[in-house]
Amino acid sequence: MKAFLLVATASIVQGVSAQTDVGPRNLLFAHMPTDEPAATPTESPTTAPTHTPTTSPTPSPTTAPTHTPTPPTETPTTSPTPSPTTAPTHTPTPPTKAPTQAPTKAPTPPTKAPTKAPTKAPNMQWRGSNNVATVDNLNTFTVNLSGCKYEAGSTNYIWAVMNSPSKMYKMELDAATQKWVPTTTDGWSSGKTLQYPTGTGEPDAEDVTRNDEANALYICSERDGKGVSRNSILRYMDTTTSTSMAATHEWLLNSAFPTVKSNDGIEGITWVPDSYLVQRQFYDENLQATYDPSLYPDHGNGVYCVGLEFTGFVYCFVLDHSGNGASTKVASFSSGLPKIMSVQFDVDSGYMWATCDSACSNDMNVFTIGSSGRFNEIKNFSPPTTLPNSNNEGFCVMPDSYCEGGLKKAFWIDDDLTNGYAMRMDDIPCGAFRK
Repeated sequence: MKAFLLVATASIVQGVSAQTDVGPRNLLFAHMPTDEPAATPTESPTTAPTHTPTTSPTPSPTTAPTHTPTPPTETPTTSPTPSPTTAPTHTPTPPTKAPTQAPTKAPTPPTKAPTKAPTKAPNMQWRGSNNVATVDNLNTFTVNLSGCKYEAGSTNYIWAVMNSPSKMYKMELDAATQKWVPTTTDGWSSGKTLQYPTGTGEPDAEDVTRNDEANALYICSERDGKGVSRNSILRYMDTTTSTSMAATHEWLLNSAFPTVKSNDGIEGITWVPDSYLVQRQFYDENLQATYDPSLYPDHGNGVYCVGLEFTGFVYCFVLDHSGNGASTKVASFSSGLPKIMSVQFDVDSGYMWATCDSACSNDMNVFTIGSSGRFNEIKNFSPPTTLPNSNNEGFCVMPDSYCEGGLKKAFWIDDDLTNGYAMRMDDIPCGAFRK
């Protein structure tokens, strides 16, 4: 009979305690320890009351000792000290401790499982030669070289930008040394100073891209010098011999992003042509319909995608070139990386590369537009093991027309100037990746 009394008492205690129970935890916090009694299947407070009225409707504290020999082993585990008349006054004590004793081992495996579930597939090994080599001369640059863009033509160039001091470099390959060096013509030998359209300021240039317009170059900047946040895209024209360049256009983007610190802004920029977007039926998030370039007058022939360092997201914009500084966000997606330092669209493969620096082991994710019309991650790579795990903030690739043996060159820009070098090179596969 005491067994039933104790069950009845526990149910009374549990009923009072249930008023203060915390509701079900969010699955994102399933890995945290819990004191919820719901994990104890054999002592559920919902079943115990069904025995109370049938066995002992009017129990008194004087009758409980007559049944002590029958269930002696249950007394210390269920309620060591309280009597039926005093237990309710100590409601929080018995239920919070007793239910957590029995299932201490059972919840362990499931609570950790959600934190182990990968948000992306494990990184694949690098598909190139894994024979990274430096391709600039020792101490050609100082620290802070940040982004790059390969331009193929009668003479091949690599464009690169520096965030402090704010400069752009135009480099060509020295046939004798096979090193990339600043071109010495038209005022480019020491790079050109970058300015805002006013001819003043110091854009914190982080990356550079080109479109199909002759002489036009676009950079992304996250602030003016070391000042407040000023996330913007700036357009320059390579048509002067002056050693400084004032932007022809600026598109301010702060309102399109979450608020971030001035040094956690946009780090990468790339241009995606309309021809590819139309062919892949790109989904326009602004109009919530398939992308139609004709609905965006004066935008040129493509969309500009930038990577926001703090969130690791990529945002794509249509830029109005009529001179009003207007921009329209048409897409955004996660890079799958904690932070993002560079974005690079390879028009030949239709792949967009999103890269990180040493903050996330220089990992690289690859995207393409899927059947939904949105950019979907298809591959994620660990970097070449021969690449230093340094602050590689820039990444750019050659076009497929330069493939040899199924491989083409890819370049990294090291913001930290590790060992006195800012540029490194390896190979990546041409065309679509093999599965």
